[in-house]
Amino acid sequence: MPSDFPFQEYETVNARAAPLLAGQAELSREFGAAWNAVAYRFQAVVEHGESVSASLSKHGAGPPSEERYRQERDLYGFFASGYSTLEAAFYGLHFVGAYLRPDLFQIKNKRQIGAPSGKLFTAAFPADQLGAVWAIILEDPAYKTWGEIRNVLIHRTAPGRAIKFGGEDRWNLNDLEMTSSMPIQMRAELARMLSGLLSGATRFAETRL
Repeated sequence: MPSDFPFQEYETVNARAAPLLAGQAELSREFGAAWNAVAYRFQAVVEHGESVSASLSKHGAGPPSEERYRQERDLYGFFASGYSTLEAAFYGLHFVGAYLRPDLFQIKNKRQIGAPSGKLFTAAFPADQLGAVWAIILEDPAYKTWGEIRNVLIHRTAPGRAIKFGGEDRWNLNDLEMTSSMPIQMRAELARMLSGLLSGATRFAETRL
């Protein structure tokens, strides 16, 4: 995994949780699949981001149509995978909570599992910091930006671009600069949030599991 992926924390949570959940097939399956997704999606962010950066550096924000398509493909993959990285972590941690407090962490309707589960950790384990860390991430402007962009790209449009001669070209979506540094900066924000979440999850796992 790349150096900005919180590998030690990721592995610690898995090492603590997976053996305990192994005795409950559904919890084990859902946690394992989600935890795999955290790593896979982050690696996809890296690959799509590097591709976008290289293309913007070489061709700029107004390239010929075939290169424009490749940029759009990788922007979609970058933002969809990045948001999914956090959502998969939220989802997986819910099943850790379900192992400890099945009365509170329901698993029947999986569509409702995810970001809101942080409140359950706060309610069930008020002495632990995981719920508080989770809440901070949900209010983080970077998390909201990732979510807004992902939702537009998946559900609505492929936004145009404002090409400015002598100035920074911008995306007609959250007014992001269309420069080679944009994916690097966005990835850094994602890594920061994921590291915070998994640090809180590690402390929780070391205490509770």
